[in-house]
Amino acid sequence: MISIEALLHDFEEKDPKKLVFFQEISRALDRLNRSFVMDDKEPRVLTPDRKGYGYQRNKSLNILPEILQVKAIRFAEDRNNLLLRSADSMAARVYKNAVFAVPTGVHTPIPFDLERFDTDDMHDIAVNNTRLTIQHEGLYVIGGHVQFEPAAGGALRIAGVKFNGALSIGFQTSGPLAGAVVFLSVATLWQCVIGDYFELTAFQDTGGPINVANVQGYSSEFWAHRLS
Repeated sequence: MISIEALLHDFEEKDPKKLVFFQEISRALDRLNRSFVMDDKEPRVLTPDRKGYGYQRNKSLNILPEILQVKAIRFAEDRNNLLLRSADSMAARVYKNAVFAVPTGVHTPIPFDLERFDTDDMHDIAVNNTRLTIQHEGLYVIGGHVQFEPAAGGALRIAGVKFNGALSIGFQTSGPLAGAVVFLSVATLWQCVIGDYFELTAFQDTGGPINVANVQGYSSEFWAHRLS
């Protein structure tokens, strides 16, 4: 049987936000345990006597082991469910709710002002809002989508993923399409440690700024998801 202490320690490491709740449950179980008295044969329940001067033993109840076993099983199920969901829950997807002017000749990080979800505090709308920052080490998939508005000139339209502000670790490239938008999606895998961060960049070489469009659900969108 899994001990309550082991379960609480596991939650303290894996999900501190749940710890207070499970400490309360543990204390309740402890009070329940103390309400039973063991004699030579079996547990019996103590209840106040009718006069209020002391306690009397009721008929024996062989339920204490079953109660504690059920509680421990439920603790284990909750713990396992949380651990199974832990990797899945470490994810974020952010987007920009406006067009973004990309200057010529520079791989420019796109700022993101809204979040579709962020389960691991990877993104901050107010500070360094171009970044998704890793809070738990592991293997991540990172990607994004952009749509360049039609523009003449130049040879390249690029969407990229930049690692820690310096290293480009993924690209999707196209040339201009006469009179048409250019859709680009990029995705890559990276082994991360706490504090690593990623940015979605856009590049074009027309000689002047052109816009990345605001398209609901597609442009500009940026995401990261911990796989393991």
